[in-house]
Amino acid sequence: MSVTRNIKCPKCGLFNTDKEYCQSCNTLISYEKKRALKEEEFIQKEVIKAKYKIANPNLAERLKNHPFFYIE
Repeated sequence: MSVTRNIKCPKCGLFNTDKEYCQSCNTLISYEKKRALKEEEFIQKEVIKAKYKIANPNLAERLKNHPFFYIE
């Protein structure tokens, strides 16, 4: 059973049937596509944070590797 969806474009107000982009103004209107793009953006931000954390360790981590620092 196929369900047709009519989605109103938030930019121009045109109703589109089963489209990812508006036929009139080419604005992204698919909720699934928007959700996937936000998820991908979130993952990219987390990867950037992880890379930054690895490249820039905190003071305690830097002191562990310092040749003149003594830990008992």
